[in-house]
Amino acid sequence: MAPKRGDSVAPPPGRDEFEIKYATKEAVEGWRELGKQAPGNTRAAWHEMRTNPAPVPPTDGITS
Repeated sequence: MAPKRGDSVAPPPGRDEFEIKYATKEAVEGWRELGKQAPGNTRAAWHEMRTNPAPVPPTDGITS
């Protein structure tokens, strides 16, 4: 979905941050809806995606 007048603008990524892009039109609408329903958690998720997009899952300490 192309941006239009009145749409929010995401800040550019800072040093050591990743750019986040929508993959589908549905993702645009879903993200907007999520932001309306849970703005604090959506902001925290956005920050996590910008700074740590592929976290390593926790392990039980056993290595191969």
